Amino acid sequence: MVTTRISILVATDVPILRDAIRSIVAATEDLKALGCIETQSEIASRARELRPDIVILDTSFLSDALLAVIDSLIAQNSKVLLIGGEMDNAQIIAALYRGASGLIGRKSTPDLVCRSIRAVVSGELWVSRQLTTKLIELLRTDTVHMGGPNQAVARMANRDRTPKQSSLAAAGGENSFGLTKRELQIVGALVQGQTNKDIAATFGVSEYTVKHHLTNVFDKLGVYNRLELVLFAIAHQLCPAPEEAPLVTTPDTNTASTNGSGSRKR
Repeated sequence: MVTTRISILVATDVPILRDAIRSIVAATEDLKALGCIETQSEIASRARELRPDIVILDTSFLSDALLAVIDSLIAQNSKVLLIGGEMDNAQIIAALYRGASGLIGRKSTPDLVCRSIRAVVSGELWVSRQLTTKLIELLRTDTVHMGGPNQAVARMANRDRTPKQSSLAAAGGENSFGLTKRELQIVGALVQGQTNKDIAATFGVSEYTVKHHLTNVFDKLGVYNRLELVLFAIAHQLCPAPEEAPLVTTPDTNTASTNGSGSRKR
């Protein structure tokens, strides 16, 4: 029996998209629709009035006002999930930097929509594998050029800290994280953009062993997926990012980086 339902506010002026989301939410026991906003100027005020757990924003509806709207919603402690329209990767990354927690496509299945909502509300980042790779590349490059994590990286790493992460951050220092030498090496490989297969080849171990190490790292640091791990590592200078490190591009499988059910993606 569901005791707490996730409250959702939708912002779009596309009737088909609006009706589709309403239908998905209405058919899902743990989700609750608060309404749909079709005027840009009303988004912040309606969110302030209704206080939704999450606001689903149609990026094509907001256009140039997207970042300002994200700012206003984050200030009100609502999570933000984007439904992608005609956005390039730079715009998506800018939105994530400002506080959006994920992106889904207009053709996402009902199951994917529900899982993404649950994941974002629980504090996870929800992006495709391809975008994860691009984010890691940008984060690593910025860190190398600036000699440390920039403010955007720090915001992304800190905005949804779990109690475990907060405790670790307060303790400070590389040794306080409790990672073994091999675990630190694997984190470093992830920051370089390597896949599990690449990491296995680098260290002469099996992919299963790599996944086992990542599971331990996720548990120790309180992160849920590879992107969150890279963010944490860069923001807390857990491992140095080399100036020249090959990035391995993984194909976009049109699936998200987490499954939204609490299990962790390795």
